[in-house]
Parts: sequence; C-alpha cells; structure tokens
Amino acid sequence: MTQTAIQAGSEIRVRVDATREEILRYSNDGDDLIISLKNGDTIVVKDYYTPAENGSLHSLILGDGTEGDVDAAGGVAGLGGGLSEEAIGIAAGAGLLGLAALAASGGDDDGSDGGDATDGTDGTDGTDPTDGTDPTDGTDPT
Repeated sequence: MTQTAIQAGSEIRVRVDATREEILRYSNDGDDLIISLKNGDTIVVKDYYTPAENGSLHSLILGDGTEGDVDAAGGVAGLGGGLSEEAIGIAAGAGLLGLAALAASGGDDDGSDGGDATDGTDGTDGTDPTDGTDPTDGTDPT
C-alpha cells in the first residue's frame, strides 16, 4: 500500500493516474482530497479544496481523461459514487423502506394525518391520566 501526494497548485485541472474503476472512494482531510483505491493505495491531492489563484475550484481529471466525481464540498457527486454495488443496493433498500414508512404515516405534518394533535395518542386517548392506569384506578397503591 503506497501513498502518493500531488500538489493542486495554480492549475484548475488536477490529473491523477487512476481510473474510475480503480477508485474505491473519495474523502477529504481539511483542504486535501483523499482518493482511496481498491488495491489499498491512496492518492492525496494537497490543497484540492483551496481555490486556485484566480478563485476557481479545482477539478479532478482521471488517468483516462474523464472528470472525477468529486463535488466542491468534499463529497462524491451523484448517488452512490465510489460505493460498491452491494452498498448501493443496501442504501437503495433502506431508502425504499423509509419511503414506505413515510407513506404509511401520511407523510406530512399539516395536521391532517394520524400524527397530529387530534389522533389516538393525544391527551384524550386511553393513555392519558384518566385511563385505567392512573392513581385513581383499582391497581394503584391506595
């Protein structure tokens, strides 16, 4: 496992010797872009997130001439960029479960669904202080 360091410098386009298929993920450490490769190697692009002299942000150019999927905020552009197919499937499944739960609950907070103050969990339901478990029922210590 080797670590290669590249200085971003005044050039806007930063070229690295890796292809999209070789990249496992992108991350950042302060102003530095960290490119983790599938073979365990890393490429550190120093000052990638520091604007160039003219104020422009840097862009990543991969070894095959295509642009890397790094966004200006330090993440990966696009859903699942840098993730394995299995991780993308898991994330998509979790998202679908979340959508299903949202749909089942009505999905909004406008007071028209089952989550507003007039539903079965408000102060007039069977769990309020006047139900069978309050201090005046037959199961309390008095």
